Amino acid sequence: MKAIMESEQLEQSLTDTLRKSDLSSVATDAGELVIDSLLDEGVVKDIPAVGAIVSLWKTGANIRDHYFIKKLVLFLSELQKVDVSERNEMINRLEDDPKYGQKAGESLVLLLERLDDMQKPTLLGKAFKAYCKNEIDSVQLQSLYRVIDRSFIPHLTYLPEFINDPQAAGTPGEVLGTFVDSGLAWVPPNYATTTIMPTNIARLFNSILLEK
Repeated sequence: MKAIMESEQLEQSLTDTLRKSDLSSVATDAGELVIDSLLDEGVVKDIPAVGAIVSLWKTGANIRDHYFIKKLVLFLSELQKVDVSERNEMINRLEDDPKYGQKAGESLVLLLERLDDMQKPTLLGKAFKAYCKNEIDSVQLQSLYRVIDRSFIPHLTYLPEFINDPQAAGTPGEVLGTFVDSGLAWVPPNYATTTIMPTNIARLFNSILLEK
């Protein structure tokens, strides 16, 4: 029961952060972020989502490790220039959308916990910002979630070339394999099994998350 309450507190705090907080002072370089700095009084600690983690940490709760805070700050830093009113409207729109079907804070906490590379929270923040700006819908947002979660970051350098020329000989087979697994590529029906094509989400991922 305690773990459930801690999880719900964190999810609600993240939602409150997105709805209400001024994120202009969020650190943009979480590489130097350490736990001790978060235990001091400061602007970052006053952000509800970060404050909730620090509060639980002080009580000895098992709230992952300092990498979760780094991922959270990296995610929030991408939303610095999104107005509070835009973020609040976006949360309402997202949670009222039956195609999304979950609470915004809940889905983000679950995803942030799983991310296995410190570049991924920044990509997640860019996807969320694109939804805030009405550049993508909730289905596309969830598709981008999946790609971010399952991608192997070093392989993404091959994505622009793959999109421009899917049959280019320069894309290694293992890269194509991870593209298919993450939803960036697919094997069209009635084609040879060696024919692999970029998906629409691959083009969206490249234009919104990699080129900007």
